[in-house]
Amino acid sequence: MQADDQPELSPLAQLFVLRDDTVFGRIIVQAAKTELLLEQLLKAKLVNGNDRFEADLFSGYGPMATFGAKINMSFGLGIVDEAIWKRLKQMKDVRNAFAHSAEHIDFGHPTFRSLKKLQNNPMAKSERDFFDGLVEIIEHLAPQLQNAALVRAIMSRRAKSGA
Repeated sequence: MQADDQPELSPLAQLFVLRDDTVFGRIIVQAAKTELLLEQLLKAKLVNGNDRFEADLFSGYGPMATFGAKINMSFGLGIVDEAIWKRLKQMKDVRNAFAHSAEHIDFGHPTFRSLKKLQNNPMAKSERDFFDGLVEIIEHLAPQLQNAALVRAIMSRRAKSGA
């Protein structure tokens, strides 16, 4: 038993444990949350459809199932400007480096530092730079998220009333 009365995990089980108190966990979780925000904004732009239609678009092999597709469509629809579009792509590249690594890496890890795609990426310099970029993205998205929530509420109310 470990000191905190938790059973020790086998090396195999440890592969599937992700603790958010690591740089690795924080990057993955924050990128996933940002992806969900983009998805909410994209769904607010939909004029037609229902839950099944949205599921077809945003899950599995749907055209909006990937972070990259959501980033590009957000730019194409004017949800984000070019500067935020580039910042989102930088975030995705950092997230991908962490997510597709066979080991838990951080910003100083040799594997991370050697990735050519990250060489000129300002969000890949340090954890602080990553989160500074995230703040810039969220500050841009926040007002739109409030509007998107209002639009979705109005559309839902309208659908329920049969109008």
